[in-house]
Amino acid sequence: MCNDLLFNGTRLTITCHNQQIWLRGTEIASALGMETTNAITQLYHRNSDEFNDNMTLTLKLKVKGFGGGNSSKDVRVFSLRGAHLIAMFARTPVAKEFRKWVLDILDKEIGTVQQKIIQPSQEEIDLQNLHTIIKHFNTISDVWQNQLCPALRFMESPILGRLSARFTDSFIFINRLEKSVNKRLSR
Repeated sequence: MCNDLLFNGTRLTITCHNQQIWLRGTEIASALGMETTNAITQLYHRNSDEFNDNMTLTLKLKVKGFGGGNSSKDVRVFSLRGAHLIAMFARTPVAKEFRKWVLDILDKEIGTVQQKIIQPSQEEIDLQNLHTIIKHFNTISDVWQNQLCPALRFMESPILGRLSARFTDSFIFINRLEKSVNKRLSR
């Protein structure tokens, strides 16, 4: 979700950093209807003890009108939680509406993250199923080697040879498959 956001006609440029949405302080000031763009900086400095590194930081970003738009400068950005906190300190007529808007975006982001967590891909489901099949085969293999094979040998059963060949072939195949599945599951 790295598209720009729009609040009451004010465009807020999304900066994606560490898989998180960050908004520029100057654009938040405009969205909040503040008279100057450095009003956010003043609010932040007065209340900096309430912010942590997950709420605000400075990033080198390209800025329009600065060096023809090709230069970068340090820009204070706020996460959605940080933008909400800034709006808590703001005393503008739209601050309450802005806070609700930011919370709505946070809810959508959390919902998206939860969907990604809750809904594994088909490949992940298939890998988990293969892992379960391998575990079951290993249990059956143990029973074969330690109980069934000795019992069939003791009974001098004619099917012992055919079953032993099948288990040996299957064991080699499953062993290779197990290494591959474990490697992919550990990613």
